[in-house]
Amino acid sequence: MTGAATRSIGQRRGTTDGVAAVEFAVVLPVFLLFVFGMIEFGRAYWTWNTMRLAVEEGGRYAMVHNSCGATNGSCASGCAAASSAQFAACVQTYASTQLYGLPFSVTTAMTITATPAAASSSYPGTMTVTATYQFDFLVPKLLPFGPITLTATSVVPLV
Repeated sequence: MTGAATRSIGQRRGTTDGVAAVEFAVVLPVFLLFVFGMIEFGRAYWTWNTMRLAVEEGGRYAMVHNSCGATNGSCASGCAAASSAQFAACVQTYASTQLYGLPFSVTTAMTITATPAAASSSYPGTMTVTATYQFDFLVPKLLPFGPITLTATSVVPLV
């Protein structure tokens, strides 16, 4: 080989030094944003799903223990209720005990309500159990979506 051919091969090698570092610097923030986004939205979905299961269990409790309401005042579950408002409080308490696996800070910040609706001549009375929670992202600067409100509702007939 001649000296000119050797010099051109060496010059081409020198121009690609550091390209991998530049590509890594460009790709890393996008990759981290994607990974942290998946983790955060997974946490939000897990919290919402647990809330949904808790309000469904509260609804089942209301259907099964409906006779605890104003009609007889007590039932086998130990929830004595003299009015529909006290029965709704029992349903609310039961639903709040069904929040398995969530951190204590989440369960204390969550609002669970149970609201009875009166029966009509063509429709039985219902109980609406609702859970609401303001979900905050762990990395609010990275994912600027702010707190989102998670809501789960279950409406069951009281027959």
